[in-house]
Amino acid sequence: MDDVNQKVSGKSLPRRALLGKAVFWLTLLTFLIVSTICLVNALGWVDRHFPGFLLNERVVVAPVGQYHWSGVHAGLKYPDKIIKADGQEIPSVGVLNDILSQTLVGAPIVYEIERDGKRLTVSVPTMRFTWFDLFMTFGTTFLSGIAFMLIGTVVFIMKPNRPISWALFIACTFLSLWSITIFDIQSTHFGFIRFYLAANALAPAAFVHFSFHFPEPRKFVLKHPWMQVLPYLVALAIVIPMEIIYPRKGFQLFYSMALAYLIVGALSILIPILITFFRPKTALARQRAKVVLFGAALAFPIPSVAYFFQLLYGSFFGARIQTHLLTVPMIIFPAAIAYSIAKHNLFDVDVYIKRAVGYVIMTAIIIGAYALISIPLNIALSEYEISHSRAFP
Repeated sequence: MDDVNQKVSGKSLPRRALLGKAVFWLTLLTFLIVSTICLVNALGWVDRHFPGFLLNERVVVAPVGQYHWSGVHAGLKYPDKIIKADGQEIPSVGVLNDILSQTLVGAPIVYEIERDGKRLTVSVPTMRFTWFDLFMTFGTTFLSGIAFMLIGTVVFIMKPNRPISWALFIACTFLSLWSITIFDIQSTHFGFIRFYLAANALAPAAFVHFSFHFPEPRKFVLKHPWMQVLPYLVALAIVIPMEIIYPRKGFQLFYSMALAYLIVGALSILIPILITFFRPKTALARQRAKVVLFGAALAFPIPSVAYFFQLLYGSFFGARIQTHLLTVPMIIFPAAIAYSIAKHNLFDVDVYIKRAVGYVIMTAIIIGAYALISIPLNIALSEYEISHSRAFP
């Protein structure tokens, strides 16, 4: 039996199970706090006057946006760095916001940018941030983050304190934090950049860890369990110097290493699934591998490689891809796992547990749908006391 289920005539849960349960709920609480703050801050951007492009804290043009924005039409792209605006030095985003506050919507601002060691001058009209802009930039990544966290939580609840459940839960947690904080680091600048940088390296580490147990436990892990720590040690070797050096230029080296590790994480999942698919021990194992392989093949390799080239070279084989769009196909992987749980009994889930989890998911969907409709309406109506809001009924 699972550690979490071990109870002996009224005795308390084992200390290890209690610790695991505490970490699980603390992680969910952290996710809830971060996602709520990001949601509230993002909603505050609606009807806001903005430059026509987004910037990170280093005053570098973000790879997040829409193709009709004036900054995109003017040719601005990652990693262009803003040096001056209307002749004034721009050492921080706050200085640019001050200039923006003195400019009418639609009025052009002349920027001096640095690109590939050269200085260029670009004129970009300002714009107003709309609800559609919010959905296409923040909404896609936010919903992706919710999907990642939901699948990791569901699997962990079904099989608590199992190595494979922990690995998937950790991977989904960092993927969700990465997705949800993308908009913040390019616009609201609340301070989640540290979460974002850490997630870039720790998410692939968790997927390497996950590959040690799925679709079948590796012999070397069963013989030497301590080896499960190795992927995280590699991630920490990247994260620690990257966090210390940021925002100085030297952090780019470690950031590139994190992006390369992302590709390693994607391949580490595909390779063992391919092996199981072609050399299955059981028909059920092959069917599981088939479903998850299809989902992983669609979800990870192309977005991972495209994300890597986009951030390093500004384009993917000549195409300029907005980073937030890359999170959309990645939802396919947790969807494939969810389908395998329901259809092919992935992780040997009992039918009654599946049915109970189904009720939980439906309840979560109903509550989530209500929140996503009610909160924006309350803000749009400027009614922040929910119980008295016209949108509450």
